[in-house]
Amino acid sequence: MAEINNVMVLGVLVGIAILALKTGLGCGFANLKRREINYVAFIYLVASLILSG
Repeated sequence: MAEINNVMVLGVLVGIAILALKTGLGCGFANLKRREINYVAFIYLVASLILSG
């Protein structure tokens, strides 16, 4: 049973990493300032933590 939990946790972490990569690329091409990019990243981080918990 612990192996299944490890696979699920790994899947969530990979999903968060893919979301972060896509968001970072999108913000990079949108000509946003660094502070605005940090706000967007923080919002996505909080949303992913809430949805995964």
